[in-house]
This record gives sequence, C-alpha cells and structure tokens, in this order.
Amino acid sequence: MDDLEFLKHYGVLGMKWGVRRSHRKTSSDHDTIAALKKKRASELSDAELKMLTNRLQLEKQYRQLNPTTADKGKKIVGEVIGGPAKIVAKELVTSYIKRDGAKILDAAIASAKKGAKK
Repeated sequence: MDDLEFLKHYGVLGMKWGVRRSHRKTSSDHDTIAALKKKRASELSDAELKMLTNRLQLEKQYRQLNPTTADKGKKIVGEVIGGPAKIVAKELVTSYIKRDGAKILDAAIASAKKGAKK
C-alpha cells in the first residue's frame, strides 16, 4: 500500500471539528485576584483586601456599563412578564381576602383570645 492510501490525522484527540483551542492570556492583575479570592478575608492583608475590593468593584461597574445581550433579554422579559404577573397576584390576593378575610380575621381573634387567657 502507498502512503497516499492512508488518512493521517494530526488533530487533538477529543477536539470537536471547527472548534479552536483558546490561548487566552489573562492579565497579571486577574491572576493575582484569582489567587486572593481563594483565601478567606481573615487571611488577607489590608493591602490585599483593598486591591481585591477595588478590582471587584471595577468589574461590577464594567458589567453594568457593558451589559450582554442576555442581560438585555432578561430585562425585557422581566418587564413584559413582571408587570402582568404583579397585577394578577394582586387581584388573587384581593379576591382571597374579600372571600375568606372575615374567617381568617375571626380565627386570628379567637386564637389571640385563647393565648391571652392562658
């Protein structure tokens, strides 16, 4: 058999077709913060704690200023579903109180009277 009849594979075992391995590089700050997150607060020095807090605040601000499309979608869905859901819940509670409110109130008064007699 010739070498031309064999299929040679030079890829990585288990690798999916069309997926590239990422060679992401992280900043030294990120690596330092990752190491600090593994420690308890009592194990950190004041400077380390200050650095960690500052980094986390900056990351939070960045996420708030640059929302992902998923965050935008969650907000829209919450607004669309949240409003009507609150109205329905309010109507259900109101109707329940109108229907059974007197019974509940009488039971609560009777229970309070029993507790006061003891």
